[in-house]
Amino acid sequence: MFKPDIDSDLMAEIVEVLVASWRQKGTDVNPEEPTRTTFALAMLDALSQTARLALILDFFEAHQSKNVRELFMLMETGDDLSKEDAEVLVNLKQMFRLG
Repeated sequence: MFKPDIDSDLMAEIVEVLVASWRQKGTDVNPEEPTRTTFALAMLDALSQTARLALILDFFEAHQSKNVRELFMLMETGDDLSKEDAEVLVNLKQMFRLG
């Protein structure tokens, strides 16, 4: 989905957009689309496949790291977390140094 290498600022912006979109309470949910949690997990999973993820996370500023933590917290406390998503979430938390 993403190039093998990605700029740390671009990754931070993607996370920021995911957090911002999560905060918007949409009432018109299409049942054929993935849930917010499933979509966010898919994006983070794709981002985790980029080269030098650990180095990218090292370059995050404090507010960027805070957004990552907030996104994971939103996913954990969301009401649409399936068992499969919960397993993916645990693995991704470790990859993003939150586990």
